Amino acid sequence: MFQESLRYLRYESSLLNGFPLVGSSSRLLPVLLPPGYSSQRRYPTIWMLDGYLGTGRSMMSESGFLGESLGTLLMRLQKTEVLPEAIFVFPDPTTVLGGSQFIDSSVNGPFMRHLIEELVPFVDSQFSTVAKADGRVVCGHSSGGYGALMISMLSPGTFGYCIASAADSAFELSMAQSFPMAAMRFKKYGGEEGFLKYFFALPRPDKCSKEDFHALMTLAMAQRRNLAKVVES
Repeated sequence: MFQESLRYLRYESSLLNGFPLVGSSSRLLPVLLPPGYSSQRRYPTIWMLDGYLGTGRSMMSESGFLGESLGTLLMRLQKTEVLPEAIFVFPDPTTVLGGSQFIDSSVNGPFMRHLIEELVPFVDSQFSTVAKADGRVVCGHSSGGYGALMISMLSPGTFGYCIASAADSAFELSMAQSFPMAAMRFKKYGGEEGFLKYFFALPRPDKCSKEDFHALMTLAMAQRRNLAKVVES
């Protein structure tokens, strides 16, 4: 069972504090240790960046296509030496609007700086890691893939390797399908602010319809400063 090797750390971020769209600056950080982890060895770290609406820890809780959770799969592949032993880290990218793409924003908060300046040194201080760029991999899917690419380009000295799966890109094309649905939701509720008031009043089990999802994602990526006032109210 991979749960025996799973550790949950709590990090109080000073960088994320004070941004209304961040929500809580207190972040849960799941860390999956390799089989037979020993403080007498040094392990590479693989930073797993979740996609939009993902929390980091959600990557560990769902069974995959072949019936295995990601945690079970990673442990099995390490035990069978398909993967080298490593420490896997699952940072939380969520905001009130669903996600940050792990980039810095004056509206959504400095999530790239949070990861690089706060979380990387924190993990290195807590576990026996290879604490240099050659010992770190940033790996992301969807919005996390976009974050992995941006982090690698804008902060090349932090991670030695980058893996981006189905990374957000070509936004003028990839977001085109969302705009009509978002526009209809905004019109129905009297604008962006009215939509958010409706959305946040929903009981959580009723979230998120396809139309609501595309409307919320459009707002999250637009990062409109005036939306913070709606969240604060």
